[in-house]
Amino acid sequence: MFARITLAAAAFSLAAALSAPAEAKPAKPEEWAAACGDWDEWAKPAPPVHVFANVYQVGTCGISAILITGSVPEGMNYGGKEKHILIDGGPAEAADLVLANIEQAGFDPEGIHVILYSHEHLDHVGALAKIRQDAKAALYAHPRALTVMQTGETAKDDPQYGAIDNFPGARVSAPLRDGQTIGVADNVIRVLFTPGHTKGAMSYTWRACDYEDCKTIVYADSLSAVSAEGYRFTDHPEVVADLRRSIALVGSLECDILLTPHPSASEMRDRFAGTRPLVDPTACKAYADAALAKLEARIAKEQGGQ
Repeated sequence: MFARITLAAAAFSLAAALSAPAEAKPAKPEEWAAACGDWDEWAKPAPPVHVFANVYQVGTCGISAILITGSVPEGMNYGGKEKHILIDGGPAEAADLVLANIEQAGFDPEGIHVILYSHEHLDHVGALAKIRQDAKAALYAHPRALTVMQTGETAKDDPQYGAIDNFPGARVSAPLRDGQTIGVADNVIRVLFTPGHTKGAMSYTWRACDYEDCKTIVYADSLSAVSAEGYRFTDHPEVVADLRRSIALVGSLECDILLTPHPSASEMRDRFAGTRPLVDPTACKAYADAALAKLEARIAKEQGGQ
């Protein structure tokens, strides 16, 4: 139903991860796919991989950390030439790996200007306190998740409360607004509130261009009706309503390349291995349709048990 981090699962080979070769470069997609055979482990080290244009996956095999790179135009007064956006950072134990992966991909972690996240669970935001501190970046959060993000304590009204651990809290620079656009260097990202999995869940969409080849990329948050034992979604109609709205929104998005907080949810290993296309305009709708089917099955199961 959900994964827990254990000390064994989180035991990184940090010596190998941090000893980057002299020529820093990301792995090829097929190399990432080969390295992540056991690929849904939250803490399994993965190499950084180039996704498309200026977008990189710098997280673990089981958890995404998306780096959107940007450079500062000549003449701008900024404390560096790099100006990037990072979405998610993985569990707390992944912080050093993510920072090393950014360097291995050829970028300076201190070039991170803005940090965003998908939803306020330890497997996605646990590393952000350290990454934020090391990168000296601004962290933005959903207004309904400010307390959770800053304290690291799972909200009591979270469907997974009691079954998911707390994480290191991080200082939030400012709350976000639904539909807000964030411009960093030459990147513009649109923020979409997609609550349901948690109250502070968010998805993002933006355009990325490789010269004249431009694609719309969607980083769609988890849309799954997952809970701690004993939680009934039918007892929380507002959560079900949130999930339905979020699922419908994601399914309606223009979507050339789908990325998700859990790479397995968007079949990323198959896409990187070349057995499924990376560019798939139907991916967001398929992702939403599958989430809706699982939600309906969960509700039917609960109602059948009454």
